[in-house]
Amino acid sequence: AQSLIRDAEIEDTLRVYTNPLLEAGGLRPDDVHLYIVNEDTVNAFVARGQNIFVNTGLIMRAETPNEIIGVLAHETGHIVGGHLSRSREAQNTAMGPMLISIGLGVLAIAAGAPDAGAALIAGSQAFGMASFVQFTQAQESAADQFGMETLEATGQSGRGLISFFDSQIRPYEFMARRAPPWMLTHP
Repeated sequence: AQSLIRDAEIEDTLRVYTNPLLEAGGLRPDDVHLYIVNEDTVNAFVARGQNIFVNTGLIMRAETPNEIIGVLAHETGHIVGGHLSRSREAQNTAMGPMLISIGLGVLAIAAGAPDAGAALIAGSQAFGMASFVQFTQAQESAADQFGMETLEATGQSGRGLISFFDSQIRPYEFMARRAPPWMLTHP
């Protein structure tokens, strides 16, 4: 239930920031659409092909244009890497461990071990998630690498990506350390 915001000045500024990144990645800027999402959380994402969505929360919390450019470079990396098109394949692959766990759970119940069977069935989603998270961590890492290389190739500093990470993400790092590694979608 998020809404999009139309603001010609912000859209034009985002376009000025993004076009060199897209061109460096071999993409035609006219083929990539930018959207501003009216959402206070710090986030940007790619969806439905070549569409970059930037939350107002990210725009408001960025301290420099270079921080926004760093995030846009990362998102461009997702498009260039074809990560969305491969995500369906990763989801299908993740179904394997989940279905095996369910099957083993059913067999355990049939063999007279209902507690073990229930545990396997209950844990099946975690097995599937662990498989899918490996995929997303690799894609996030590749998008980070692409972003840094693209910023360098376009003569822009990568410090914005690093400073944005330090100011907006690192404060929550202690929470991530408490989570099991298989639950983290980002490296």
